Amino acid sequence: MSDADCLSYATAALERVALLLAEGKVKPWGTVGMHETCFASQLFAETPLDCLFSRRVPHGGDDVTVNVGSSSYPSFEQRAGSSFRAVMSMGKDASGDDGASVIVNALGQSGSPFSRHYDNMVQPWSLGEYFAMSLKNATANGPVRESCLASDRELCSP
Repeated sequence: MSDADCLSYATAALERVALLLAEGKVKPWGTVGMHETCFASQLFAETPLDCLFSRRVPHGGDDVTVNVGSSSYPSFEQRAGSSFRAVMSMGKDASGDDGASVIVNALGQSGSPFSRHYDNMVQPWSLGEYFAMSLKNATANGPVRESCLASDRELCSP
């Protein structure tokens, strides 16, 4: 392709995008909430009950970023991407605790839409925030049995 052909192609593409923007068919880059993640209910999506069970949050990222989220054009709605995220410490902190590890789960701590923990992590997940994870209450006899594992108790309050 010659320089003239490349310039003609780029000009035509730019003019087409400008027309789509002017017609409101494409949101301008950098628009807040351009990418939106949809946690659709497997049972109730496409029904009147969808608003009770599905969740939508603004979310950045695409197929080639750390904050991965596969989106579709032209809506940029994300229906696939990272859900549970963890940064695990392989050592102990100064107090002897494994407190340097952090976690977040895409919707919440419970899979039950009737639990107060169903969507208690959706906003922190959307913002890229994490919660400290501690194993100091765990024993060799079994898992920690708490209704909330996040160190931020406000997150888990009713």
